[in-house]
Amino acid sequence: QKDVFRKNPADEISTKTNSNEMSRCQEQKHRGFLYGTLSLALLVTAAAVVMGFYQSKRDSLGCNVQCIGTMTSARSALTLVGSTIIGKCSDSTALDRIGGARKVFLVLGVAATALDILMSFRASSINALWISMIPSALFQQNFTVLKALFIEYHDESASAAERAGRIGKLGMAVGLAFMAGPLLGSVVFKEYRSASIFAAVCLLGAAFFIVLLPSPSRTISSTQNREEISVEKESV
Repeated sequence: QKDVFRKNPADEISTKTNSNEMSRCQEQKHRGFLYGTLSLALLVTAAAVVMGFYQSKRDSLGCNVQCIGTMTSARSALTLVGSTIIGKCSDSTALDRIGGARKVFLVLGVAATALDILMSFRASSINALWISMIPSALFQQNFTVLKALFIEYHDESASAAERAGRIGKLGMAVGLAFMAGPLLGSVVFKEYRSASIFAAVCLLGAAFFIVLLPSPSRTISSTQNREEISVEKESV
């Protein structure tokens, strides 16, 4: 009778292996949340630190109230269009071989911001400022993409409070970056060039953390499969 309830050594080893794999996947998810939040914070800091210099250049080029209003409305419209397009395209599985569509569009957002900062710094007319605005307004949709990525990181057992907490921390990182960036740019940096160099360093950091982001297919799906296997073994 004791032999009937004796555990198979192979099952014990398999259960232990599954437990270790689940722990590793959970650790990867936490790293994904951390790296995603840091990348967005650095990206927003890069854009915010040159904000004062950008507005000063716009004033020096003679951009009046009508110009500012039109430019702001155009940026909002382009952001709305870009958010819809990038959000839809980032769901594609066609780019899984190179890290996934979400990573690709996150890197694209960093590149668009870098191009915006560079073109704004070199702009010598209002038309050049208009052109510099277009890439970042259309393609810098990292907040939207990261929200979708964070949702994929969560498995079905995650509570609504846990999901909301992760997105809330992402929004808090953006708010802090918008608060600290302009202050940092006005107090620490005295020239547009030095602020742009610091922004470039921040963008490199943002790209670095994006590259480190784990793929949801290696974390969520693997965790769910391991949990199902463990439940089946315990029931047997």
